[in-house]
Amino acid sequence: MINLINMTCELDHNRQPVGPHKTTITLNPEAEKTFKGEVFQFMEIEMMQGSRTILANGQIEYEFLLDNKKASILRKALVIAVFPTTNN
Repeated sequence: MINLINMTCELDHNRQPVGPHKTTITLNPEAEKTFKGEVFQFMEIEMMQGSRTILANGQIEYEFLLDNKKASILRKALVIAVFPTTNN
């Protein structure tokens, strides 16, 4: 799990290695803007493959079922978005 002040991301590692990974990302509205431009484009999935819920506290929760390839793409995209200075 990655925990930041404005975001959490859980990747389900308890499933079979070749099976889908349940991925939950909770963002505040400002972080969502960043993720739409910096992370979700790398996932190569349509938003219709997951769900988007606005929580009572104003945060936005995304849930996806990702195969190994897409889960790996998400991990790489998270590194780029969360730690951009280490990738320049």
